[in-house]
Amino acid sequence: MPSTQRSTSPPPAGAPARGRIGGLDGLRAIAVAVVLVYHLMPGLLPGGMVGVDAFFVISGFLITSLLLVERRTTGRIDVRRFWTRRLRRIVPALLVAVAATVAAAACLGGDVLLAVRRQVIGSVLLVYNWVEIVAGSSYFDQTQPLLLTNVWSLAVEEQFYLVWPLVIIVLLARGVSRQRVRVGALLALVLSLASAVWALRLVRDGAPVSRVYMGTDTHAFGLMLGAAWALWHGRATEGADLEPQPAGLRRVRGAAGWAGLAGLLVLARVAGETAADGGSGPEPALIIASVCALAVVQALTGEVAGADGPARRLMSLLEARPLKWLGERSYGLYLWHWPLGVLAFYAIPPTANPWVVAVGVLGLTLCAAELSYALIETPVRRDGLLVRLRRVARLRPR
Repeated sequence: MPSTQRSTSPPPAGAPARGRIGGLDGLRAIAVAVVLVYHLMPGLLPGGMVGVDAFFVISGFLITSLLLVERRTTGRIDVRRFWTRRLRRIVPALLVAVAATVAAAACLGGDVLLAVRRQVIGSVLLVYNWVEIVAGSSYFDQTQPLLLTNVWSLAVEEQFYLVWPLVIIVLLARGVSRQRVRVGALLALVLSLASAVWALRLVRDGAPVSRVYMGTDTHAFGLMLGAAWALWHGRATEGADLEPQPAGLRRVRGAAGWAGLAGLLVLARVAGETAADGGSGPEPALIIASVCALAVVQALTGEVAGADGPARRLMSLLEARPLKWLGERSYGLYLWHWPLGVLAFYAIPPTANPWVVAVGVLGLTLCAAELSYALIETPVRRDGLLVRLRRVARLRPR
């Protein structure tokens, strides 16, 4: 994340530079790891879906922080530029993954092409979740998985990116006073609670579990929790709290971060899913997972993690090089693992050793994610899509 303010004093030894929140890549790595295990090795982490909710909390927090800093430093929010950056971050890699995996599915033929046209349209338009909800498909169908099911969460995030900046613009139209920002935090918290209550209400009333799980309205609680903390915290991306934190409070917040990380891992192991749309649904566990992820995020922000103590040690763990490497490539890992797993599901006989298949898919996923990160995500984020396309065109043989 780019820095928004120059540091006036050096950070503590080992602390990240001001403007960058250390440890978030490590949290992303853990989140994507539990999702990959959940999908590729069913039964090992039956609650691994909670990793998606950790991603939602991180996204809500970071996006709201960036909007808040832009409003504070420039006096306005350039929403068109914001939308362009978000699309640039998500769409090019998504289109390549969709094109490559659909082409492979076309070569394979058979049931892997089930509803593929509908899936591609939903993926490209970033409304995949609603397309599948209207079609009545089940996210939890293990007997005939759809090729692009994992795109549902990207659609939810993009819909959040479309609407939330407009809310922030209205909220901060008269300035970025501390009181107004705190009111915004309370609004985001209310929206989070409303989404969670609405999800639980629909489950209680017998709504299809996939409708509740994939709906933007019913799965926005994590995004809104992250947004609420960004607004309440106020200056997260500037590397310091609004006011110094007492040592006792820093220790409590650090301990809460450790508890949140442990809670996420425990939920990934023990929180089961519903196997059919008639079940009770996973929503309570997902709501708890969002709170756990928020506990980790709040421990990593500002001077709490900059001082020695539990939060500093948590940040050091999450800043470990392997976790940072995985976290930086978490988007590609998430993007590729599911369609590659579905291709293997239809291409490889069911008598094959599932562990061998899982390891093979994981290896292909790591390779695809690295290529996506090096050749698509990083160059497009750095230079823009048009510049990248021109450079690729120049490399084509004539």
